[in-house]
Amino acid sequence: IMNPGIDINSFPSKEEIVAIRKKKKEKIKLVSAGRFVSKKAFERGIEVVHELVKKGLNVEYEIIGDGEDKEKYLTLIKKYNVEKQVTISPFIPVDQFSQLVEKYVHADFFVMLGRYDEQHDDIETFGIVYIEANMSGCPVIACDVGGVSDAVSDGKNGFLFQEYDSQKIAEKMNSLINDEAALDSLFTSSRNWGERFLWDALIEKSRLLS
Repeated sequence: IMNPGIDINSFPSKEEIVAIRKKKKEKIKLVSAGRFVSKKAFERGIEVVHELVKKGLNVEYEIIGDGEDKEKYLTLIKKYNVEKQVTISPFIPVDQFSQLVEKYVHADFFVMLGRYDEQHDDIETFGIVYIEANMSGCPVIACDVGGVSDAVSDGKNGFLFQEYDSQKIAEKMNSLINDEAALDSLFTSSRNWGERFLWDALIEKSRLLS
């Protein structure tokens, strides 16, 4: 089975990404994008931000999209008193994909800690969005559900958690944020991982296996 591929022309060059990431930031930036439905579980990102704020980190989290769970997110944002840290932005259509890439390039982590949606028998399959973030030099924070492990390799293009635990996830992120060399290395390896899913690379892999 061949996973979905991506077009390198949709993303900045490695050199452009490195130049952007060399600029010092006052805040740690997290981003999520997708439909606001149960399997995406973006409320978990809000809970992780709550834990990071308790640790004294200056963090901002942007959730991009729309859907049935929006009110749930707004309620949690208020409950955890993270209105200054968490914002919800409108869905970005496919024909404006470059705007989404721009968000990824300037983010430190892409967060999607998905789950199995028992009610609708729905689960993440592959998750091309993780690879799109990686191609922008952005490592991902994910849970090992469905086909996510095909897109996320723990320690190579982000972190893949076997179980959801907001405190443990925040602790892992905090230790990385405080290790600038390790974080820079993860930015680089994330882009390298993403390039494994370029159409040319996938076609060549398929040819060798045939």
